Amino acid sequence: MQRSIESFFQRKRDADVNEDREVEAVQKEIVEAESGSSKAAAPLSTAPKRSCNVCLGKKDSNSRQLNEIPTEVVTEIFSYLTIQEVLAGPGVACHRFYNIVKSCKELWRKLKTTVEFSVLSFRFIMVHAQNFEVLSLIYSQKSVRYNSLDSYIQDCLSLCVNVRELDLSHNTSVVSLAFTQNIPFLNKIIIKGCTSLDPDIMIAKLGCCKTLTVLDITSCIQLEEHHVFGLIQVCKQLPLLKIFKAKWSCQFSPETVIDILSSSNLSELAVTPSNWGSPLWAEIFKVFSTVRFGECIMSQI
Repeated sequence: MQRSIESFFQRKRDADVNEDREVEAVQKEIVEAESGSSKAAAPLSTAPKRSCNVCLGKKDSNSRQLNEIPTEVVTEIFSYLTIQEVLAGPGVACHRFYNIVKSCKELWRKLKTTVEFSVLSFRFIMVHAQNFEVLSLIYSQKSVRYNSLDSYIQDCLSLCVNVRELDLSHNTSVVSLAFTQNIPFLNKIIIKGCTSLDPDIMIAKLGCCKTLTVLDITSCIQLEEHHVFGLIQVCKQLPLLKIFKAKWSCQFSPETVIDILSSSNLSELAVTPSNWGSPLWAEIFKVFSTVRFGECIMSQI
């Protein structure tokens, strides 16, 4: 009986050690990928083994004791760091900082990264999905795509219900925008170079994002000439849309540009024009003089 109990607790200790090692590996991957540093970060999910001098009440002759500074002030200071810097530094400095980083939703409101995550790292980040308001997952994420279920990335993105700005530039692992129906306040989406998206489904889902003010589908080369009509309808269906960018996706004639600008509230338009040299372009610049046009259209002057 005694041996069974000892065996149980030994297995428990081994499992805890393995979990700590996994989290440490995740943090090391995130920090090194962002900063190029070879120094591993201590595991954030494990509290620091010792408190620093200020948390123990030992006075620092050069500054106030940090434990006298209100938590709100400490949080405000941390908010000037990226989440990668938080993971590598203050989160593991002492018990107090550890608890602040672990529990403070404000510190997880913005994540902008070009890291190619492993499945473990992606899962670690997405624990905070509901806290994100600005999320940029740029580049393919192929490791996650090929080592998880087909819909895993989209399922994780559907948990980001409070996201206002979403940048998935060149993320060829995103194959559907169905997750946007779970993000009610999305006002900016950048999917330039997302060539794995089915164009018909993409257009249908974008038309349902009624809160969008910025839409960037630059370099979505899967779009063809017959998709232009659908994109025009998207611009018409989004009452708040101010900026529409579709360079190097498909070509827009002067007539289609007039149709878009006449039936929307756009303040900026950047598309690849067709009918180069048409006199209609000069007329468009005069009639819609308040609109900021992209360089491709401006080349028609």
